[in-house]
Amino acid sequence: MQALARRINWALGLDREGRVFGSTTGLLVATANWNANNVITITGGSEWDTTNGDPIKNLQDAELRSVMPITDWWMSPPSMNAFLRNEKVRSHMRQLLGDNAPNPDAVQRKRDILIPGLAPIRQVPGKVLNETTGTIDFIMTDRVVGTHTPAGGNVNPEDIQTAVTWRFDGPSGTGYITRQFDMPRRGLHSGQMMVSGYSEDVRFVANNVGALIVNTLA
Repeated sequence: MQALARRINWALGLDREGRVFGSTTGLLVATANWNANNVITITGGSEWDTTNGDPIKNLQDAELRSVMPITDWWMSPPSMNAFLRNEKVRSHMRQLLGDNAPNPDAVQRKRDILIPGLAPIRQVPGKVLNETTGTIDFIMTDRVVGTHTPAGGNVNPEDIQTAVTWRFDGPSGTGYITRQFDMPRRGLHSGQMMVSGYSEDVRFVANNVGALIVNTLA
């Protein structure tokens, strides 16, 4: 039963990532959810994996449009790879860090990276089965999201922020609800059904706080 509960929890986590970062319809990647001024669409020929791409400028321009400073950037692995390979990003890092060896903390980072002058960049590595093509696709596409989260652990409705996940105690008192019921009259395959879910509500609080960058990849 513990193994089954873990399996359901993994599926719930993937589903949540899809609802927040999935394709073009996730909460934070849908252009319709944002204030139009906070959306930057990269024109053809200027994507991050092209010679004219300028990721640093795109991130800086996006932050200038945000009402509050961006505290985190969110990218898919393909977008992050193109970002790191871009010559202008390497030039920016060399300008501020020189050619010295990076500190051990920077070397050990795989999922998150720190670039001088920018908010921390977080990787969104989740994948899910594409039932149409049969391939395993990244949940997040080539859209990049910048968010603002208030400092400290206690977030309330009066704080200026991009989005928030409200979690409630629920019937279980833990925020994670699990119930079981019998499946009778199924012969040798009878047994119990387990249903699990989160007591949570994901909300877009302010669509002019943060930014969305579209079309980072050619």
